[in-house]
Amino acid sequence: MRQRLLCVVALTALTVTLLAGPPVGALPRASASSAMGSLRFTRVYLDGQRVPLPVPAVVAGGKTLVPARGLFEHLGAEVIWDGASRVTVKAPGHTIDLWLGQPWASVDGRSVPLDTAPFLWRSRVMVPLRFVAENMGCRVTWDEGRFAVHLTRGGGDGGEAQPTLAPIREITLAFAGDTLLGYHIGDLIRAKGPDYPWAGISDVLGSADLAMVNLECSVSLRGSPMPDKKWTFRADPSSLGGLRRAGVDVVSVANNHSLDYGQEAFVDTLDYLAREGVAYCGGGRNLDEALRPVILEAKGFKVGFLGATAIYPVSEWVASSSRPGILPTHYETKFMAAVAALKKEVDFVVVAVHWGEEYKFYPNDYQRRYGRALVDAGADVVVGHHPHVLQGIEVYRGRVIAYSLGNFIFTYTSRPSQESGILLVTMDEQGLAAVRFLPVFTNYGQPILESGEDYTRMLSDMNTWSSGWGTEIDPGGYVLVP
Repeated sequence: MRQRLLCVVALTALTVTLLAGPPVGALPRASASSAMGSLRFTRVYLDGQRVPLPVPAVVAGGKTLVPARGLFEHLGAEVIWDGASRVTVKAPGHTIDLWLGQPWASVDGRSVPLDTAPFLWRSRVMVPLRFVAENMGCRVTWDEGRFAVHLTRGGGDGGEAQPTLAPIREITLAFAGDTLLGYHIGDLIRAKGPDYPWAGISDVLGSADLAMVNLECSVSLRGSPMPDKKWTFRADPSSLGGLRRAGVDVVSVANNHSLDYGQEAFVDTLDYLAREGVAYCGGGRNLDEALRPVILEAKGFKVGFLGATAIYPVSEWVASSSRPGILPTHYETKFMAAVAALKKEVDFVVVAVHWGEEYKFYPNDYQRRYGRALVDAGADVVVGHHPHVLQGIEVYRGRVIAYSLGNFIFTYTSRPSQESGILLVTMDEQGLAAVRFLPVFTNYGQPILESGEDYTRMLSDMNTWSSGWGTEIDPGGYVLVP
């Protein structure tokens, strides 16, 4: 439904009855399954406020459908379901009948065509949004930018101009995974310039209100590589200009490469980031600084960022009262307390965690337990990295846990380690509004948005890796947000 729709019927009161048809296990499930390949999740706004629905509105075949109970009740009607196949929406004076699988309805005895037939999805009767709006006195406007629909109270005869949409207050955060600016990527930067790695995705990161990556290297001209460590990464300070110009606002330095060239180079990294105007979390000149959150403001929202790592080579990398370093996840009491305290200061809390097992597509028990514990402590978004490949996405208690976003700008050894993603999380005054995963392929140090068969396959893979939590990702990359 990518067009503006005018509601021309305004019934002040009504009764909607979804009459019993064939057995629930037959027609409804068949109808839903046949549409599932093309279903996309969308949002519904009423006079500028997002409408909380028991399941998301969906777009199928270019038409938007909504759960009958959720939207009718929100608009003031009484809804009764018999638990099997009949839904009754009551208001004095009118009766409207719908049938599962039938593209028409009876309105006070008149036959009215529907632009698509109702079906059962996730135990909810999905009915055409246009039909609901017309019979509840609302106008409908499609919002292409948000892939959402707006309802505006007050019907009309269709001859007047579209009403001005109420402003929506929300913020979009962008996240990507492991970002290396040294080693072979450093050679590319020296040859092609610091903006080269970001050329294919800077528009996406820059269009978000705030963007974050995991900076997996030191940034310095000093220091020596750690003895006996197989991989050591250090980037030239000039490389940070490309990161900032691409729209990255904050990085996590809590990982197993930040101190590859020693404490001296690590402190240089913090200084160079500060000079470039890029905030950092997850490490510092001492433990207090490593625990200190970054708080940024955009569109009237305050967002707090914290970082920690479960992966590091030696205990000397851990920050102390007198030693620079990273924040480890095993300081769990301190870390959870920092998350809880931050939640009292800001609207939303983001936690970046370096964890998991390399080249594993599923999080281990530690990741799952710790990720949920962070949400329980107050985190709204938990973003993971380190496995070098993608892992699934969980929506837990209305918050997002992305267990691994994979290698973003990095060297690679196989196709799976070249595939990653950008996670877009939209929050509003009610909390989590939308989550979108954009598949990315990194070729010669330059990530680009995936397309074609690989795009479809990567979304299919992410659905598989996320299915254990009931997570679904639609063909547009949108995650089902209950």
